Amino acid sequence: MQQLNKENLEFILVGSTLLGSGGGGAIKTGKEFIGIILQEDHIVNLIDDKSDDFAFVLADIGAISAIEEHQEVAIYNAFDVLNNYHKKLNGKGCKCLFPIETGPENTFAAIVAAARNKIDVFDGDGAGRAVPQIQLSSYAENDIAPAPAAITNSNKDALIVFCEGSADMDSLLRPITGTNQFGNSASLSLFPGTVRTLANGCVMGSISYSLYTGMLIEGLKNADNDLITKALPAVNKRNACLVGKGTVKKTTDTVAGAFDFGSVTITTIEGDEITVFNQNENLIAYSSNCSEPLIVAPHSICFLKYDMSPITNAEIAEKDQVYLIAIESYPELMKNKVLMGFSILLNGMGYAGKTGTIHSNLKWSPLGSLLKSIQ
Repeated sequence: MQQLNKENLEFILVGSTLLGSGGGGAIKTGKEFIGIILQEDHIVNLIDDKSDDFAFVLADIGAISAIEEHQEVAIYNAFDVLNNYHKKLNGKGCKCLFPIETGPENTFAAIVAAARNKIDVFDGDGAGRAVPQIQLSSYAENDIAPAPAAITNSNKDALIVFCEGSADMDSLLRPITGTNQFGNSASLSLFPGTVRTLANGCVMGSISYSLYTGMLIEGLKNADNDLITKALPAVNKRNACLVGKGTVKKTTDTVAGAFDFGSVTITTIEGDEITVFNQNENLIAYSSNCSEPLIVAPHSICFLKYDMSPITNAEIAEKDQVYLIAIESYPELMKNKVLMGFSILLNGMGYAGKTGTIHSNLKWSPLGSLLKSIQ
C-alpha cells in the first residue's frame, strides 16, 4: 500500500502523460484533478491486495479535445449512479476503483473519485497505456462483463446501459457521447465486480509504474540523483526505443463519432519526415524513408519534448521539438482479441498489416536507460 500524497500525484501525472501513447486525456485536466484531490480530507491509498470487496472501473470517454468545464462533476455522477444502483441491488457499496487506462486524465479519474468518496484505488488499469475503445482493454480481453455501466455528464444527465460485451458497450456509448447533451465528452463507470476479479484482469502495477517513470523524468530534468537512483531500476522493467527526434512540422485533428482523428508530422534532424496517426491515441508511425511502418499499436508511440516534458495529442503543436519514443506493449495487450481490435482500427486508417510490430532497424532497450541517454 502506498499513499498518494502531492509529490506522488505529480510524479504520476508526468509518468502517465508519457506512457499514454499521446492520449488518455489532457495534462491540464490532470493538474486540475490533483488540485481537487488535495482539497479533500482523505489521502488515497494505492493498494495491490486482492479482496472480495465490490469495485468497478471509472473513466472519461470521448474526444480528447472535448473536455467538460467541470469534468470532476461528471466523474462523481458516474460513480454515484453505478454505486447507488448496486447498493439497491445487493447492499454493497464500492470500496475500490480501477482506472480504465494510463493517461493524464484517465489515471486520475479514478483517483479524484476515490478521494471524494474516501476509498482506495487499485494499482493497475486496463492497458498500461491509453486505448481508443473499451474492447481494447485487458478487462475485455479477460471476458469481464462491462455491464451494467453508467454514462453521465456534469449536468447530471445519466443512463444505465446493459449489453453483452465490451465491443457492443463501446458501440452503444459512442453515439450517446456524441449527442448535444454530452458534447463528445462523458464520464463512465463500468466493469462492476470484486477487487479480485478486476485485479486478475488488469495490467498490474501500472499506476506505480507511472509514478516511477514520472520520478525518473523529474530527476533527469532537475539533475536530482536521488530520484534517478530510486526510479531507474523500476522504470527499466519495460523496454522502449528512440524512433526519431526533430521538430513538429504540422498537426491535424478532426472530431467525429466522439473521437479525435489526427496526425503529427515531425521533420527529423536527419531530414526525413515521421508521421504519427492517431484515433485519440497514437496507433501507427511511418517514415518517409521506409516502405513499412516504424511502430504499430498496441506498442505505445509517445512524445517527449527536448526539455524532458511529456506531452499528449491534446497539447502538441507546430514547432515543438520532440523525441518520438516507442514503448513496448504489456503482454496483456498482445493477445488475440485486443490485437484483432487494433487491426480493425488500423484497417480504417488504410493499414492492413500485422499489429504489434517494430521496424527491423529499431531495437528495444530498457526505458529508463533510454531516457537517461537522451537527457
